[in-house]
Amino acid sequence: MPDILEADPRKGFIALPMSVFDLNLTPGTFRNLAELCRMANAEGQCWPSLAQLGDRLGRSRATISGYIAKLRAAELIETETQKMANGYNYRLRYSVVVWKAWRKQLSRNARVETQPAR
Repeated sequence: MPDILEADPRKGFIALPMSVFDLNLTPGTFRNLAELCRMANAEGQCWPSLAQLGDRLGRSRATISGYIAKLRAAELIETETQKMANGYNYRLRYSVVVWKAWRKQLSRNARVETQPAR
């Protein structure tokens, strides 16, 4: 197996619900979602620019913007424009909706498992 495909847990994994595969996303849109998950923190948030995403995917900023619109329409991500003090747009915050829900479910399951038996 090539070193790049090594299943090293220190390098991380991306988890997606199986239902995402039923959404009929284009390969580019799906890959964009995977990149957002790859960059996301524990709350499912990240702040890449369109240029950064474009570099990772080998696509133009306009194409990336289209992928983002499709992910928002599928309700897989939410975006929030963050502004500077003078009112100018500073950056876009991406929140991977499925990531937040998954993390919430994990913590809910952890609490249930740690509860003493009655």
